[in-house]
This record gives sequence, C-alpha cells and structure tokens, in this order.
Amino acid sequence: MPQKKRKKFPQKTDPLSHCKKPNDVWCADFKGWFRTKDNVKCDPFTVTDADSRYILYCSKLHSGKANDVWQTLEMLFYDNGLPTFLRHDNGPPFATNGAGRLSSLSVNLIKAGVIPEWIEPGKPYQNGRHERMHRTLKDEGIFPLRLTLEEQQMKFKEFVNYFNNMRPHEALDQRVPADIYVHSNREWNGKFISPEYGPDYIVKRVRKQGQVGWRGKDPFIGKALAHEYIAFKEEGDHWLVYYGPVLLGIMDHLGDFKIPHMPSRSQRNYKERCY
Repeated sequence: MPQKKRKKFPQKTDPLSHCKKPNDVWCADFKGWFRTKDNVKCDPFTVTDADSRYILYCSKLHSGKANDVWQTLEMLFYDNGLPTFLRHDNGPPFATNGAGRLSSLSVNLIKAGVIPEWIEPGKPYQNGRHERMHRTLKDEGIFPLRLTLEEQQMKFKEFVNYFNNMRPHEALDQRVPADIYVHSNREWNGKFISPEYGPDYIVKRVRKQGQVGWRGKDPFIGKALAHEYIAFKEEGDHWLVYYGPVLLGIMDHLGDFKIPHMPSRSQRNYKERCY
C-alpha cells in the first residue's frame, strides 16, 4: 500500500505572523460569558478574518470542548476555505501546558493544513483586531439588552450582518468587511494529512501513551501527539523536536526531553459578565 503523502510546513519559530490579505490569519476566541434573561450562561465563540475584519462566526456553541470547536471550524473551512494561520489564546481547547502547547484541536489544525498561532499569555493586544470586534459586539450586540438565549442567538446573526455589510471601518477606508473579504483559494477536502519533514530530520512515531523511542530511552512527549510523527533535527549537542511547524522542545544528549519555559496563563475567576 502506498504511503500517504504528508503535509510539508515551513518551520514556525518566528514571532506572530502579519496578515497581508484575506485568509492569511483567522482569529478565534470565546467572548466572555454573561447570563441571558432565561439564566443561561452564554459564551459566544467568534472567528474573524484579521485582514478584512470580516466575522466568519459568532454564536454560542453546545460546549467549549475541542470536538464542538473543531466541528465549527471545519464547517467554516468547508464554506470559506482554509486560512494559513489560526490565531488564538493559550486557553483550552486551543492550548495545553504540554509540549508545543499542542492540544488535540491544534493537532487537527496542523493535519488540516492550518498553522496554529498562540498569542503570549497576558497580551491580548496581540489579537487586537479580534478584541476590538468583541468590544463592538458587547456594546451593540449584547448589552444593555436582556434577551433569552434564543433571542440572543438571533441577535448575534443580526450583529454579524450589520458588522460585515453595513458598518464602515476607518481602517478599511470606510469600506465594510464584506467589500474586502474573499473566499480562500485553499479548499478543505476533509482529509487529515500528517506533516512531512525534510532529509535533515529523524522521524519517530509517538506511542499511544505519549512516549517516543529515542536511543534506548522512552521520553514522554505528550498524549496529544499519540500516533503522530514528530521529527528531530540535530543542533550542536542536542536535537530540536518538531511536530510539523511547531517546536515541541529539546532532546539533550542524555535522552532527556525538555519543554522551553512558557509564561503561565493568568487565572481569573469571574462571577458574572466577563468581557
């Protein structure tokens, strides 16, 4: 049986990308939750195109778990094509504290041909255009309204139409996002393809429990990468370990795997109306 061709990515270790045209970068996040008139906790999931500011999605999901988020993103991929990057924060289901911050959702993205892009913890301005849309959504699509969940979901649809087709943006020379946004030329065919690595890499398959065999040892990489192919590139007296475009960590000459230090995500508890 012929081996499936794996997706080939550039290495992604540089700072956050800059969008120059539609579908270079999509931004995704959960708007802070609030209580509806019928006492339902509503935390709408939103996706925008960073270049055009076009809102691709704004609605409450059944849950904020990886499966529901992936199903929504996949629907958007079928309808609009694939972005190059998907930018999001460091919270679940987009990220974990494990190697490369990868979650099952971000692994799906990579295998779909989309590069996950994390903002730095505590720096929401790195997703500033999306946060600005959230502020407008709060002012014009949520409060001071007091709606039932069904009514609020309808209001989200009205807001998206208004924002995309009627509301001019100064940054767009007073045009509306719908005047700028176009469908991506990268179609989504529903097939997951593993990353491909160059001849300078040693490729290993991660076991079910998250370990990988490496020179007589079994270092733990992460369960999110179970059954996936990762790659080792020698650099001096150690190896850089990658999954597709994402640097997972460093393997030293003793076979110990180390994850680069990442600032922790601040934990905040909200009683109500988190924006």
